[in-house]
Amino acid sequence: MALPRFPRLEVLLGSRLDDLTERHLQQVVERASTAPVLEDSDLDFKEALYGVRDEDKRSLAADIAAFANTTGGVILLGVRESSGVAIQLAPVAFSDAEELRMRQIIASIVAPMPLIALRRVQSGESADQGVWLLAVPKSPHAPHAVRVSDGLRYYRRDGNRNRPLSESEVADAYRDRFRTAQAQLQRVHEVHEDGVSWLDMADSAWLTITLVPNVPATTPINERARTSADRWSRSYADGHRADAPFRHTPRAGVGIRRLTFRDSSERGKAKGAYGELHEDGAMFAATQVDWLIKSDQKRFELEDESIVLAALGLLRFSVECSMLRAGTHGDAVLFASLQALNVEGQFTVPMALGHRRRELWLEGPGSIDVFQAPTSQRTISLNALTTSIRERLAAVRLALNDLFQAFGAAEVLQIGNGGVLRSKYWLAHNLQSWPSKAQAETSELTLDEEMLQPR
Repeated sequence: MALPRFPRLEVLLGSRLDDLTERHLQQVVERASTAPVLEDSDLDFKEALYGVRDEDKRSLAADIAAFANTTGGVILLGVRESSGVAIQLAPVAFSDAEELRMRQIIASIVAPMPLIALRRVQSGESADQGVWLLAVPKSPHAPHAVRVSDGLRYYRRDGNRNRPLSESEVADAYRDRFRTAQAQLQRVHEVHEDGVSWLDMADSAWLTITLVPNVPATTPINERARTSADRWSRSYADGHRADAPFRHTPRAGVGIRRLTFRDSSERGKAKGAYGELHEDGAMFAATQVDWLIKSDQKRFELEDESIVLAALGLLRFSVECSMLRAGTHGDAVLFASLQALNVEGQFTVPMALGHRRRELWLEGPGSIDVFQAPTSQRTISLNALTTSIRERLAAVRLALNDLFQAFGAAEVLQIGNGGVLRSKYWLAHNLQSWPSKAQAETSELTLDEEMLQPR
């Protein structure tokens, strides 16, 4: 996973965690007598690696759980301290086996397993030794327990030490977890409703994606952020790419506590595609979806393949914008919906779902006209979606299955279980103009043939 941001520690260490080098750490220890860097609730120094005895493993687990249960923090293995002050670098060995061992200890002893990022800050030119950096973000799933024999113990940071929680504190932590989850869901609907209010619904239908990370970010909204986002967003406009969320070059603008993305020529409500990045890392993105016929002016006939491509593009844009521009990580709530002009909650024109097998023939996979916006709510891994096209396809399948089932369609035809592309259900030019297809696993089976395969 990407390293989380800790602004206080970045000032103390002189660098973002992603860019931290031995030189930065050497400057930290050289300040021991003039401007000492002390261990605190978000920072811990250890001279050696965690040992192999059971008590050493529990010590690692307790340290990780305590940071996750408090404000998050960083452990530096290979820094000698005296009275909590970093005084000398003491490089430790690097190896894939050691990284795997630490991860396995955390996974087997801490419940639920918190997020953790490990980074090697190498010593000089040597890739075999240096300082291990263990970064633990504050967890939305706190409290995290440490398994000890047949029982569970809960810890939090108290200054530069781990303190066990009392039963009352554990109970209060569980209540906080529930309140946090409720607040996140409320935030999802706030971001969604605010974003939808900026869409021009006249004579069009929209697919919307809303993301709210479990751990909010804190990203400044200023001219530097807008200019940087404006340059970054240009790559998301490509009229020849099947899943491009924007058909024209998007420009970044500013709204209240958010950056906005829209066609530069638009004023007022968005007519083609629209996006918002909020200062807490929440995302809203929407694009119009194709409707094939409006045969008797009584319904929108939506094409399922157009919706799948729109979802893939919006999800790619939303996840990368939230992670790259705001620094979010971990899991997020994904909320998807199909929107159209409505009066008092009812569509003025009902929506139907079809599947195009030939250019001029619409075969309907669903049998129900929908009069209210279908929605889907799922939990996704932001990190997995940025590194795996299969994970992105699987997430789109989960969300769109919910939307399509509202129309009476059993499932998404274009994507199979586990994020496999079913090529028989795609128009050839759409697959050819989708660069990510080369990284995806593809099946040539029809759905009927797939169901005959042994489980």
